[in-house]
Amino acid sequence: MKKIICIIFSLCMFSTVATAENFNMVGVKYGLAGLQGTAASHTSGSITRSSNTDHVESEYGSLFAEYAVQNSPFSVGVEYVPFDGVISIDHGSSVDSSATISDYTTIYAMATKSFNNGVGLYGRLGYSFADLSVKANSDDTTINSADDDLKGYTAGFGIQSPKFSAADLISRLEVNYTAYDDLNVNTTSNGSDNVAKKATDIESATISISFAKTF
Repeated sequence: MKKIICIIFSLCMFSTVATAENFNMVGVKYGLAGLQGTAASHTSGSITRSSNTDHVESEYGSLFAEYAVQNSPFSVGVEYVPFDGVISIDHGSSVDSSATISDYTTIYAMATKSFNNGVGLYGRLGYSFADLSVKANSDDTTINSADDDLKGYTAGFGIQSPKFSAADLISRLEVNYTAYDDLNVNTTSNGSDNVAKKATDIESATISISFAKTF
């Protein structure tokens, strides 16, 4: 996936002269994210655990690039988080396994309403995906199989400032909501083989500020 991301950003950053007038902006984003999910009930050995919902919050940062569709209020973009994150797969007094999220990427489309004072209101719809790497954190648990990606649909809206400074910079304030597919992991634990564990109702909400260079 890293090669794909490099290609996408290379296409954005090194556009030909013929398409340069459609190149919209590149920018950086900083925000706060809340992630919530439910660990489904399961039985391993003599232990039965009921379903449990938990919530975590974290800061994050990302890079993005966008193209404007000529003579329209629409644009398309790609956003990439260059940091890894770790989430718990299990629950209870001890954590049996965890998953590392890497190469978190969102491809999206935007529609913007611009006003005479240069302020813009926009909405965006997108598809998010990331790589997953699952590992066991206890000696009595073995990972037999696990999902290796995280996928979900995202929607958001925000407000964009007029251009400021001689460098044609803009700022944005944005909120987004993402609903993800279920995650599955199969383990050998507590003396039982093929213990199916699942995380359901996974969703995240973010609020962020960003600064971008327009072209």
